[in-house]
Amino acid sequence: MRRAIYNPVQKMTSSSFPITTAQLCGLFTESVVYGIYLVTCGYCAQHLFMIDGRWKRLREYHWAMVIVAALLLTFATLDVTTGFYHNLRAFVFYTGAGGATEAFSDLSFWVSVIKTANVLVTTNIGDGVLIYRCWIVHNKSWLVVAFSIILWFTSVACAIRILYSEITVHASALVLHEKSITPFMKTFWTLTIVINFVTTALLVSKIWRVDRQTRKYLYNSQMTTHTRYSSPLRYAIRVIMESGVLYTTFAFMTYVSYLAGSNWVYPITDMEVPVVGIAFNLIIIRAAARNAEASEPSRPQSWNSIHFRHDAGHTSLSSSRSKRFLDGSQFSNGALPHSPQKPSSALIA
Repeated sequence: MRRAIYNPVQKMTSSSFPITTAQLCGLFTESVVYGIYLVTCGYCAQHLFMIDGRWKRLREYHWAMVIVAALLLTFATLDVTTGFYHNLRAFVFYTGAGGATEAFSDLSFWVSVIKTANVLVTTNIGDGVLIYRCWIVHNKSWLVVAFSIILWFTSVACAIRILYSEITVHASALVLHEKSITPFMKTFWTLTIVINFVTTALLVSKIWRVDRQTRKYLYNSQMTTHTRYSSPLRYAIRVIMESGVLYTTFAFMTYVSYLAGSNWVYPITDMEVPVVGIAFNLIIIRAAARNAEASEPSRPQSWNSIHFRHDAGHTSLSSSRSKRFLDGSQFSNGALPHSPQKPSSALIA
């Protein structure tokens, strides 16, 4: 069996924040964030599997969101457990030269590979869901999301290349300083930041335009004198942007850590895995809260029957029996209103 040879030059640690400290901090911070994530999972599951106080029927499930939620929970749980074992092995079980520092420097060790895969796959899932939402909101227009899709496939290719290098490198070094990995890591996180920025901008701009047209219509309507219109679309914009900022902030901190060659990248990426799940869950949870607020009997229902219809290149308003548009209930399983003539945009949560 190959044993990593201890070499002080290959420790690749920061004097102020060594790899051993970074790994312990990463385990602690990820455990805290993972606990918060589990709480959000409970609320999210309630909305994904129940409706109006009863369990949903199979045909009522939004299977894409259920599968994504399950995958994110699986990878987050796997990352916490493997992280705990990694620390336990390095500080307790490892008896080779160099101690815990050398144990953490074994790039090809299966735990190191799994933890890297958890971060990369979870990030790609989060980016993919964001692109999917944008595609739905833009009436399933492939042209609108084409650039984001190209970037996403490029990031997937980078992730595959990173994992291949980590499995085959057979060297004693930290991922921060391995020349066959670092360029692809920097590229991966650059692509993630760009995908989030571009796709979120496309999402928000579309919803904002529809909301502006709605307000313009309502301003000219006599009905505005009877009730005040509270736009669920502006609420949707706020929810999307807040979740996007949370996710993108951690991606940006990871990118900066790689550029600086700092061991802070370890606790940051450890937290990144559950943070992606938290950002995903918060959209569903806050949409559910909006539903409950809008369904209160005391709230005015004058505008609940309005939805958008695309006709001859412009947006108009028409009546409908459904109230799922303005009260926000479609934020979780289908989204913005449906046109009787052709599919309309939808905000998938």
